[in-house]
Amino acid sequence: MSTVPRIKFYLHNVQDLFIFLDNYEGESLEQIDETHWQSFSTSIYPNKPLKKVMELAATIMISDPDVIMLTEVGGPESLKNFNQYFLENRYNCHLIEGNSDRGIDLGYLTKKDLPFEAIIRSHKDRDINFNYPQSNQKKSLKFSRDVLELRLVDENKKVWFLTLLVHLKSKLDKDKKDIEGRARRAAELKTLVEIYQELKLELPQTPIFLAGDFNGIAGKVETEPEFEELYLKTNLEDVTELTQKPQEERFSYLYFGNAGEVYKQQLDYLFMEKSHTPMLDDSNSGFLNFQHLDGPYFDWPQNLDEKLACPSDHYPLQAWLFLDFHPFS
Repeated sequence: MSTVPRIKFYLHNVQDLFIFLDNYEGESLEQIDETHWQSFSTSIYPNKPLKKVMELAATIMISDPDVIMLTEVGGPESLKNFNQYFLENRYNCHLIEGNSDRGIDLGYLTKKDLPFEAIIRSHKDRDINFNYPQSNQKKSLKFSRDVLELRLVDENKKVWFLTLLVHLKSKLDKDKKDIEGRARRAAELKTLVEIYQELKLELPQTPIFLAGDFNGIAGKVETEPEFEELYLKTNLEDVTELTQKPQEERFSYLYFGNAGEVYKQQLDYLFMEKSHTPMLDDSNSGFLNFQHLDGPYFDWPQNLDEKLACPSDHYPLQAWLFLDFHPFS
């Protein structure tokens, strides 16, 4: 494994990444306008604005990750098109459509020259042992989206890394049956922990990550109640905690209040066992800002309009791991 001293993981909620090219006939994507771009799609979902797609890709290309974990992807076709037309077809695409009623799925991209085989498995059909109290349904609900499992396996069929990618129930509560979605999110989190524990028994030496958009404060500081199970039942810690990032750098989302005040929130996490902390490359792990197409980084938005101009409403998280410190090395 000496040819890959580090493996680079990259996590991002890419906010409605729909890329449908039914009417595309090979036009130069650098030379068309937005109206032309939208005309390529025949879907009920509009394509993500072309400039934003290009900026997402530019940010990824600068990071040059080996494993990309994405939430809010508009299905396998969108992931394939993103890789082929914006990431130079450098990656293999892995996506199983989940339970979302908005058409947004979880997906992985793994670099083609990575010396591992990528195996994915869906947990979308798993019961979360929960239903709303006012519901007449006796059957349990499932995950809002999925828990999409990725195993990176070497030529001897040994699992080097396992990732559970999630996008937990949002805080939207249109039907006023679950305040801020907390009860369902807690049930999803509890079931996620159960899956983690089962896999830990199966693969006790393998680093297992929980990653994705948790839609709440799941870190150690001011932990919201629905995430307490993480700390009661596991030895998992957020990467930004393990690398001791300053609190002001631990945010993946900016919320602007009615008076223009800005609140930094961390909604996206990559959890790993404390015992695997020596694997972390501290200087190359943490949240990233976006790249402009011409190179320099975005300025942090100062108001809602500037936020809306960003390629996503979430910021990406990067984590580099030294393979020399892996239990199997």
